[in-house]
Amino acid sequence: MKRKASPSPFPHVPGLQKKRTKNGHRWILSEPDFSGVSRSITVKISDNDPPDVFLAKVTEARKALRRRCACQGFAEYVDAYVKMRQYAASTETRIRRVLGEYSFDEKRNAKAINRLLESNRAPGTKRLYLETVRSFFAWLIQRGETIRNPAADVTIKAPRGRRTRTATDQELAEILAYARKTDPEHRLFILLLVYTGARGSTILALTPDSLDADQKLHMFNVKAKKRYDFPIQITNRDLLDTWKTVAKRGVLWLRKWHEVTFSAWLRRHFGKDANGEYLSAHSMRHTFATRALQSGVPLEIVSKLLDHASVSTTLSIYAKFSTEQIDNAVKCTVETIPDK
Repeated sequence: MKRKASPSPFPHVPGLQKKRTKNGHRWILSEPDFSGVSRSITVKISDNDPPDVFLAKVTEARKALRRRCACQGFAEYVDAYVKMRQYAASTETRIRRVLGEYSFDEKRNAKAINRLLESNRAPGTKRLYLETVRSFFAWLIQRGETIRNPAADVTIKAPRGRRTRTATDQELAEILAYARKTDPEHRLFILLLVYTGARGSTILALTPDSLDADQKLHMFNVKAKKRYDFPIQITNRDLLDTWKTVAKRGVLWLRKWHEVTFSAWLRRHFGKDANGEYLSAHSMRHTFATRALQSGVPLEIVSKLLDHASVSTTLSIYAKFSTEQIDNAVKCTVETIPDK
């Protein structure tokens, strides 16, 4: 004969079962998650617990189970979202890292958004992360999830357009005087910046064979991953003589140290201008482009010398004209208009 199970001293709770084990028995609480899969958690209940303690333990276990189900369900949604979008491996890693801070808990999501806004990340990175969160939660809501999009009403202001200071005639004279006092390698780096308008990374990629017999520098645009030529005037004896002095060693020995040291000297020697901007090694590129345009060199040629992919890049970033030049341009234009 089967022995009848003794009646439970506790009230009935849906989903709660008492199961036998080798060491006695344990209480298991089961509930379906968002996808209908049953999830379980063990509830530490003693037979001597009073009914109120029993109910309190069940309530806490149910909360823990729902948090676990929420996390598991959220992770499954992230997997489905990433698989649907077919991201590259590096992008997929970033997406998972960003969304790993969020769940179905709206309080946790609000804290994660606040941490993003208060972080020291660059504004562009913040906007990228925010757009990732906004797109994912919008996708969740379209699938029928009743959850608030934590990034729906959050905006990050775009950073102020970066200004790059250009050197004046007096500043250029002081820079060239400083270059003459330094070692040949450092002097060559500064002269190449001033007279070619190339990026520091492009100059650092030069070799002794980069200057041919026709006085043309064979440059490698590290940023765009392509090669271009830059003519060096035979009258620029200072640059050519310094090149020959350094190239005799077989290696130019131009290093990142030259760019860092030069920028540090510019900040220390000239300080900030009226707009709070410092001169830097990259300022020599802006100075070269601006002076070329102000001297009447056609925009297309300046763009080619700077190895820009588009003329609009040269126009939008480097075309800086003085008030006198603008006034003269208006005057010349008006004078060509007939009175009658």
